[in-house]
Amino acid sequence: MTEALNARTEADRRELYSRFKEPLDFYLERLRQWNRVVNLVSRQADARLLEELLLPSLACADTGMLPVGSQGVDLGSGGGFPGIVLAIVRPDLQLQLTDSIQKKCSFLKQVSQELRLSQVSVICGRVAELQTEAQDFITARHFGDTELLFQIGKQLLADSGRLLLFKPDSEVTEFQRLGLIPVDQIGVGPERSLFALSIPCVDDLS
Repeated sequence: MTEALNARTEADRRELYSRFKEPLDFYLERLRQWNRVVNLVSRQADARLLEELLLPSLACADTGMLPVGSQGVDLGSGGGFPGIVLAIVRPDLQLQLTDSIQKKCSFLKQVSQELRLSQVSVICGRVAELQTEAQDFITARHFGDTELLFQIGKQLLADSGRLLLFKPDSEVTEFQRLGLIPVDQIGVGPERSLFALSIPCVDDLS
């Protein structure tokens, strides 16, 4: 069983990075190599992959945020944040990484194989086409439309499932409007957090 992991502060996440430095650095190097040919992340972000993308993604690894043995979907995985990062440090999780762009899916499949992330599957297609059993969690770093994520969550999450969203702290008012219930929050940058949100009446698919 995976030991309890604490990733609630930047110091926690840096310590976690140091523990998994070899596979995480390998992943970052492969991402940089592919990014010269395939647009996986912006050129600006490429220069600060560790600070701006990897370390914040490690917040998802906190076992208070994601219980041991959970299964979930990473929507719009792109270059693998947070999906690949999460799979490296939390091998107890079953993860489906999704993206609609074939070249990004090819990268996700390749790096998953190279890192022997056997608990990871990659699904290439639109979110609306995704068919899967009820999930414990959904992660989304690059989805901007919270209302769309709310609708997706109603379809894919188990009754006790959580949406894990990287959002500005000001988004709380939008959560309230939609009826989303914040159950946890980890700061990952200036006025920006990873929010864990529950959806009342997930089985109501109206």
